[in-house]
Amino acid sequence: VDDVTDTFGLNNTFTNVTGSSITYTPPTGAKLVIYEFHYACTPEDANIIFHTKLWLGSDEVTMARMSFRANTDKTDRIVQKWGFHIGGSADTASGRVASWTSAKTIKMQAREYSTDNEAYFHRLSWWDGSSTDVEAPAAAVPCVGITAIG
Repeated sequence: VDDVTDTFGLNNTFTNVTGSSITYTPPTGAKLVIYEFHYACTPEDANIIFHTKLWLGSDEVTMARMSFRANTDKTDRIVQKWGFHIGGSADTASGRVASWTSAKTIKMQAREYSTDNEAYFHRLSWWDGSSTDVEAPAAAVPCVGITAIG
């Protein structure tokens, strides 16, 4: 798991989201691995729009693509969750693998829609009676988790 030491600002290029990466080998007999990433998103502009991608190793799981839009001045806690099935025919689009016996890295990438739709991850706004932003690692540090099911 990578450390989060600062706020993650989105730009117009898909970039690895800090705190989202985990390298994992499931136990023998696992049929499903569930990846879960919890993070805070705070707008910089009035209308935020951003997109996310999920990766298993060097393959993008295209069915896990997401777009988010908000026109608010508050922080939202977002949870992105995806199940990777093990066994049967491999399917890169869904993240299904025929077998999983060695370490694979799972991570998220994100980008803003345009420079008029900027947002930040791992930052709180309007905290404790103040409009001063509180940035990671003081607050809003993300959480990543894995559950294996046999």
